[in-house]
Amino acid sequence: MKDKIKADESHLSHICSLDWDFNLSSIFVKEETPLGPYGTRSSAALIVTSSEEVSFFEAYLDEGMWKEHVIDFHIQKLKKLTKGHT
Repeated sequence: MKDKIKADESHLSHICSLDWDFNLSSIFVKEETPLGPYGTRSSAALIVTSSEEVSFFEAYLDEGMWKEHVIDFHIQKLKKLTKGHT
C-alpha cells in the first residue's frame, strides 16, 4: 500500500500531461504542487480467512501524521432454520 514505483510510459493512461500521468501512476502518491501537497490520504485492506477470522487494516493521514488502525473479529455462522421457524 506504500508502493511508490512509477509505471513505465507504455502503461500510462495518456489522458493528461506525461509528467502528471507519471507522477500519479504508483499505488501510493505523494507529490508537491504549487497549491500544496497532493496524494494518497488513506489505504485500507480487508483480510478474511477460511476460519472466519476478519482483519480490517487502515492507514490514514491525520493532521500531517500517518496513523494506523486495525480491527479484528470473528464471523459467526448463522444457525440453519428449521421448517416452520422464521
